[in-house]
Amino acid sequence: MLGVYNPRVNLPAFGDGHLGLGHPDVERRLTDFSILDVMSSNNMINYKRFTLLCVCSTHRNNSEPDARIVFGSHASVNLRAFHMVPLVAFRGSWKLHILSLGTPTGPISQRLLVGMLDSTSWLSKLSVAHAETVNTGLGAQKSGNLYVVDCNRMDQMPILRIALDGAQFDLQPRAYIQQDVVEGRMRCFSSIVPDPAVKSGGMILGMTFMEHFIITFDQQQRKMGFQQRVC
Repeated sequence: MLGVYNPRVNLPAFGDGHLGLGHPDVERRLTDFSILDVMSSNNMINYKRFTLLCVCSTHRNNSEPDARIVFGSHASVNLRAFHMVPLVAFRGSWKLHILSLGTPTGPISQRLLVGMLDSTSWLSKLSVAHAETVNTGLGAQKSGNLYVVDCNRMDQMPILRIALDGAQFDLQPRAYIQQDVVEGRMRCFSSIVPDPAVKSGGMILGMTFMEHFIITFDQQQRKMGFQQRVC
């Protein structure tokens, strides 16, 4: 994704996962600025909005990027088809409120979380305790650092319902269960994994979440929009 390199503010020369809007591990010495402000002031875009289109994992390859970004107003995106949610923190990264995680029969966790989209993370991440609560509530069993399910019974897993501030999304089992070779054998496991570095009130939304949506970021309205799609 977009990175920032500026030796005077100690920003690294590699992609930061937050679309060039701030690296979480460095301390700022200068006032924050947004890449959209810079592009708009230089007449590079006509509106301070960009849309992120991730390539589904089954179609990724080594010769093409995993995602593309379209800046400004453009006819390929119908904003009326997006569910818009307010941004929690606008400077440094893109964050939003996650009100609950659960199934159509009811919530598994109603703890308010601050979710952050991170393109450098393949899987989504929760705190260790919260990941256990959510995954066991979905019917997965802990195996090492993963929560696994029987690949032959994947379609019997419940729908994962994610409630945001102003939007609600239902992910089918094949949208949140990953199938991959782990330690030499095929395993099916939850795309939500525990991470000790994640605070109890936070959640990292990785590419396995982002690939199921077209996502637009509107700086002027300070909102983020999601249009669900089928990979």
